[in-house]
Amino acid sequence: MLGPDDAVEISREVRIKGQSVELLGADQRYAYLARDEGIVAHELTTGRERILLRSSAAGVDLMAASQTSVGSDRLAEQRTDQPCRTDVRRLVDGKRIARLTADGICMNGLRLSPDGRLVAVPYFLPNHGGQQRVAVYETGTGKLRVDLAIGTPRRLPVPGGIQGLAWADDTSLRVAWAELPAGARRVYSVEEVLKVVTVSVQ
Repeated sequence: MLGPDDAVEISREVRIKGQSVELLGADQRYAYLARDEGIVAHELTTGRERILLRSSAAGVDLMAASQTSVGSDRLAEQRTDQPCRTDVRRLVDGKRIARLTADGICMNGLRLSPDGRLVAVPYFLPNHGGQQRVAVYETGTGKLRVDLAIGTPRRLPVPGGIQGLAWADDTSLRVAWAELPAGARRVYSVEEVLKVVTVSVQ
């Protein structure tokens, strides 16, 4: 784990020889991993692990880390790309508690809020110039709280767009948007092309 100054605060080896592993999420205490047997909580201070949801009970593709987000008691996973459909499940038994649908095409990078009450889903609208948006839903009820246009990428050889999402706290979402300027003819630093949009969920 990295601190605010990008210094490494905690580093742990989570690989097991002969097994697959994907990082699905993390908080101050645990890293949530997809292993062959299912989703496990890896305690960062001790390395101890416990199974939260076995693969046989999940009914989902636990290895699609770019399309899955896990918190202390919930899992959110993209089920279809178009329409953009996301299921929210309880980790205790894999039971679905909400199905969320955005009228567009899913983008990788959905994120549960730290307290698990909200999930942010990035998607784009192909019939509106490829406009890229973020929808935020309540995980318990499926209620849409925010649906915000972040931007429409220019038609460049390398179009820009949403690069990632991160929750600053339980109600503040940060969206990274990167795009080259019109007429780009050189290599740009990240600082020159990246902007961060803060979405507040009230």
